[in-house]
Amino acid sequence: MRIIRSLAVLSLAAAAAATFAATPNAGKAGAARIKDAATAATYTTKAKVALYYSPSFGGVIHSKGIAAVSTPSTGIHCITPSIAVDLTKVTPQVTVDWNLSSGFALLAYTKDTSAFTDCPAGDLEVTTYDFNAGGTPVLSNVVAFNFVLE
Repeated sequence: MRIIRSLAVLSLAAAAAATFAATPNAGKAGAARIKDAATAATYTTKAKVALYYSPSFGGVIHSKGIAAVSTPSTGIHCITPSIAVDLTKVTPQVTVDWNLSSGFALLAYTKDTSAFTDCPAGDLEVTTYDFNAGGTPVLSNVVAFNFVLE
């Protein structure tokens, strides 16, 4: 009897874990927050370029100093600034936004576009990965991020 009960508990736990992993961290309430945030009248920051981006929730949530954002392939995000940017004088910063991302082992980083890039000349690049696929990182579009260039 203990074995059957243990197997039932393990089955329920596995099903719940699979469902939770496939659901964005924000859930349905997060979608409402995104709608409210996207219609907000102001977005203030001292940064020259700033981007709050979520592929799962429609792309750009907020931005400053951004002309366009494109995703030419999975996990590759090209950011076109609307101002001149000298990357020899500033360092882009990016962080995963866990509220609007799906998964637990995620990564977002900027690339040195002067050395190698998947984006057009003059663009800034953010690359996003998911480590949940068996431990090997794979390019992913389920990673929301905040990007800042001061």
